[in-house]
Amino acid sequence: MKDEYLQAQNLTKKEYTDIFFSAIMVASLQIVILCLILHQMFYDEDFKLLERTEYVVVIPRLVSTILMHMLVEPETRSGLSMMKYAVNHPHMFRNALDKDNNLKPSKVLPAFLLGFTQCVISILVEYVIVIFLSSMTNLMTIFMKFAALTQVIKIDDIYGGALFQTKMKKYVGKKLKTQFKRHNLAEGERS
Repeated sequence: MKDEYLQAQNLTKKEYTDIFFSAIMVASLQIVILCLILHQMFYDEDFKLLERTEYVVVIPRLVSTILMHMLVEPETRSGLSMMKYAVNHPHMFRNALDKDNNLKPSKVLPAFLLGFTQCVISILVEYVIVIFLSSMTNLMTIFMKFAALTQVIKIDDIYGGALFQTKMKKYVGKKLKTQFKRHNLAEGERS
């Protein structure tokens, strides 16, 4: 059971700065791709949301929408978990507490913002791709574009898989151990 959880890491300032900027780079890449898709949607004269009553078009749209949600939901949940961890465990971040045990929000804010960014990007990607697929009328086009566009949400996984010389690679998939939860207040402390 102990091996499931990520233990405290002694990273140098350069290592955790590199990890943070890599996460910003991945989020930026996802935003750029999302903006390119939106640009095509708004400025392409051929783009129109089409209403279809034929089952040959409606069923693939429905299937691709459900599959897109199944692919995006873990990313959204991961972002929410990062935000929740940052809020509930600020003392776990390096130098987040000063000598008088006062919290320095600037040390916790980057982790919270990365979780927020991941959550927002995943929701936007799902929404934009579902709308984009609603402009397709051909069965094979719907499935081919769905397969291509799902890679936008997987950019972080692709980037993580390409890393080869980092100490954090061996910790991929490990969970953060929660120590405190907001609902664990004593009976007298609940409002």
